[in-house]
Amino acid sequence: MEPSIHRHHQLSTPPVLVIVQWLLTTTLLLLPHTTSAAETTVVTVTETATATATTLATATPEVPQDPSYTSQRQFRSSILETTNIYRAAHNASGLRWNETLADFAKDWAEGCKWEHSSGPYGENLAYGYTNASAAVTAWADEAALYDFSKPTGFTEETGHFTQLVWKSTREVGCAAVDCGLTDLDGDEDGESERAQGWYVVCEYVPPGNVIGAEDKMEYFRLNVQESNGDGDGDENDSGPGDSAGLGRGVLGWSIPGVGLWAGVVLYMLCSI
Repeated sequence: MEPSIHRHHQLSTPPVLVIVQWLLTTTLLLLPHTTSAAETTVVTVTETATATATTLATATPEVPQDPSYTSQRQFRSSILETTNIYRAAHNASGLRWNETLADFAKDWAEGCKWEHSSGPYGENLAYGYTNASAAVTAWADEAALYDFSKPTGFTEETGHFTQLVWKSTREVGCAAVDCGLTDLDGDEDGESERAQGWYVVCEYVPPGNVIGAEDKMEYFRLNVQESNGDGDGDENDSGPGDSAGLGRGVLGWSIPGVGLWAGVVLYMLCSI
């Protein structure tokens, strides 16, 4: 048996299959080119930061415009009513309004100097209170520092109170001037040479705080009496307010070193 060798025979392609193959090839060539991987579109976003300027508005402190300051009629009424409530509580008669004193007080207050006028009258000063009654109340509150049994006599801490209730005083005249807010910080001690806000100046005749020559406490014992508990002004709720965060001040005027003769004359005049 003759050996045989395995041979691959080439098969002929039928004509129909050739035509189909040609059509497929041609179609594929005519199709648009596509990628096998998905295309990625990178979008670059550029952010532009716009700076917005913020302006902080700082409120300028304003002086309260209470009717007891802005209305002359109400100012006068507030001063007299509050003053006489405290005087009645300390066995002193009510004061009458004196226009001459009020004019003097106005002339001095308009200068806004935070110091005494050194005039011929008794004098109390105050500034920075929300209403006129509160200024008078500040003077009256010094009674808590006064020793009636001793008595304390005149001191800078109680001189406004003693003038306010001085029994021999008969008349008062006051003025209030808006001095604005120009020196809220003051000096290193917080003191200002200029009154701030509403500046209240009151003048009194005959003046109080009279010191005798031999017995310096004589006139204080007679004229500054302990509260009788009747109408002590506690019902007056118009005490000092905050005033836009203002400092407050009071000053009282005394007549130190008055001789015996002058003191007696003054007291006699006060008692008439």
